[in-house]
Amino acid sequence: MRGRRRGTGVLYDAFQGTDIAFSCQNADDFVGASSPGDIVIGGLFAVHSEMLHPKEDPIKPVIQNCAGFEIQVFLQTLAMIHAIETINNSTLLPGLTLGYEIYDTCAEVTKAMASALRLLSKFNSSEDAVEFKCNYSDYIPRIKAVTGASYSEVSMAVSRLLALQLIPQVSPASSAEILSDKIRFPSFFRTIPSDFHQTRAMTRLICESGWNWIGVIATDDDNGRFALESFGVQAMVNNVCIAFKEMLPAYLSDGTFHIKVDHAIEKIVKETRVNVIVVFMRQFHVLKLFKKAIERNVNKIWIASDNWSAAVKISTIPNVRQLGTIVGFGFKSGDISSFQDFLRNLHKKPTENNKFLHEYIMLLSVCAQLEYHDFQTCISNQSQDDLLENIENKHQVWRDDFLNANIEPGFIQSTILAVYAIAHAIKGQCKDRNCKNPSAFAPWELLEELKKVIIIDDDNKEFKFNSNGDMSTSYDVLLWKEIDGHMKITTMAEYDAEKGDFIFEDEEKKKDFLDLKKVQSTCSQHCRPGQMKKVTESPHTCCYECVYCPENHYSNQTAFSFDPKLQNFLKCMYKPIPIVVICTGVQVIICTFWIIFRTPFVNRNFSIPKAIILECNEGSIVAFGVMLGYIAALAFICFIFAFKAEQAHRVVASYKPSKFDKKILLWTGRFKTEEEIPLRIPPEMLDKARNKARVKACYIMIGLSIVACFAVIASAKKAAARHESLTSWNLAKKAKWREEAALAAEAKAK
Repeated sequence: MRGRRRGTGVLYDAFQGTDIAFSCQNADDFVGASSPGDIVIGGLFAVHSEMLHPKEDPIKPVIQNCAGFEIQVFLQTLAMIHAIETINNSTLLPGLTLGYEIYDTCAEVTKAMASALRLLSKFNSSEDAVEFKCNYSDYIPRIKAVTGASYSEVSMAVSRLLALQLIPQVSPASSAEILSDKIRFPSFFRTIPSDFHQTRAMTRLICESGWNWIGVIATDDDNGRFALESFGVQAMVNNVCIAFKEMLPAYLSDGTFHIKVDHAIEKIVKETRVNVIVVFMRQFHVLKLFKKAIERNVNKIWIASDNWSAAVKISTIPNVRQLGTIVGFGFKSGDISSFQDFLRNLHKKPTENNKFLHEYIMLLSVCAQLEYHDFQTCISNQSQDDLLENIENKHQVWRDDFLNANIEPGFIQSTILAVYAIAHAIKGQCKDRNCKNPSAFAPWELLEELKKVIIIDDDNKEFKFNSNGDMSTSYDVLLWKEIDGHMKITTMAEYDAEKGDFIFEDEEKKKDFLDLKKVQSTCSQHCRPGQMKKVTESPHTCCYECVYCPENHYSNQTAFSFDPKLQNFLKCMYKPIPIVVICTGVQVIICTFWIIFRTPFVNRNFSIPKAIILECNEGSIVAFGVMLGYIAALAFICFIFAFKAEQAHRVVASYKPSKFDKKILLWTGRFKTEEEIPLRIPPEMLDKARNKARVKACYIMIGLSIVACFAVIASAKKAAARHESLTSWNLAKKAKWREEAALAAEAKAK
């Protein structure tokens, strides 16, 4: 986008106060932007991408300045301010004014926790102190709710702290699946779907494009790791193999960052059969990776996560078209025209209570003479320390196109939605009380109201939180296309998260989607009819050799098959429950006959003087041998079938689960409902479920055995008190039989 026309204008009032330092001297300096109100909402955004590290030794516990101004996140803070101002000028909260306190987390958990501590401090406390209490039901903090944070790793830490007072936290960007856990994160909500839906959408795209051999690169933080785990599960379920996984350090200050970027590029270049790369990374990580990939002439299909799929600062990298095709998933956007109007008038707003805006204006002045991408880079590379040194005698200008050009609609929409969700909850809470009084309600009461919020936008579309605190909105499937020499981010399709389908606006966009199939990314070629898959040394089921079927075998598909007659016979015989019942029944019958006709009994051995040895007489050696032989035969048959099944599993990449298999998958907790189970599953998944089922069954049998043992012990104690025993019962029974036999013989003699 070099040579883009830019509008400039001189700033007069907006640039006052350049002598204000960015460093934190007191609690008020820590706030990035603020405005008073009857009810105050907190905001946590990563306006800077990193926190500077102290050079002094020893290190002191001092909050440092930050570097790497993030335009996209700065726009989110403006979206929050715009939403609050719009609400204050509407009839949504009549008689009430919303205020805000927005803090910069610098993408750092430590600084985010410091911000959260201040948000938790008691209302109207001169010392910003957080009181310790066993019960916070009546505690009134300085804010009623929080919007943010930008990254899942930060949200996880902050949410645990806010949960102490059950302060509602509504994030417009944190998508980690674990945040849906309401036991660990009871006060967390978000206006976006969880990564479960995103990774499922990615896998669906990969499957429909015919790819099964891909690489994954992720940031080594909580968000990257959880996204990678979620994607790995979805990939396994859909028979997609991950050729390699590369993790890059979460912080650019990590000394190994550039080494690991180089290693990741080498891996991509080396794996020539991998033509699709899935990337779960922060924007500034992607910038570094792509610049190195352009140097090495890497040309692949890149699947972008929601974090960077709509990043203008990445799409404007020089020669970005050389990277290949970039397709990604972004949060569904709405009408943001009012926000764009807000940006056009931004230069008229004062900066006294908005340090982010003040810093942005300073950045405009320092980087004023540069073209578009260089201007973007200049803004990102300036630290707050450097800015204070470079600002002297600079001419202040305003570029009216730059902010609008960098809007990522999905993030703006989700931020505005987060503020409106909180506002609607406040409206429900303030129906029958005077909310101008700060003690009118506590944050935990607002939390309960937030769960019931329903928002209807101008298009009559309904938004509400599900039981996990997530909003099940759709995704835009984005395609980066070169138009008139510039890379544009276009919407190719919509992905319905609930139905799991792609929706196309017209045939042209559907064609763009189908064109992705032209790129091959498979470990092995599909086998032709008459061939079967032969396992190779690779641990992946996607990698195999195609060999011709032996005599009396056939394959009418690309999967493995064997003798049709034997196959049909085994299918008919595969009735697990009846087979178990029959096998157990035969053993019961053998034991019953044995006990009835030749019951074991206690035999007294007098071979040792002055001692009586009680021995167990089996009654019938034949019956005893038959029972042991039957058990041995069952064990041998089970071993043979297990061995054959293992061989089959090595060949079959996936198969359709039976009803019994589905019951095992549900019983072991692998899936919650039968509808979630895919039509075909990999054998490894069922193996794990069966092993888990066996362990569960063993636990149940062990438990029942323990219960039975206690019952036997209790019964034995009662029998001992009555001077009864198995031996006495057996002897009495034998004596009775002998007496009856004697009487019968005597009667016969008469």
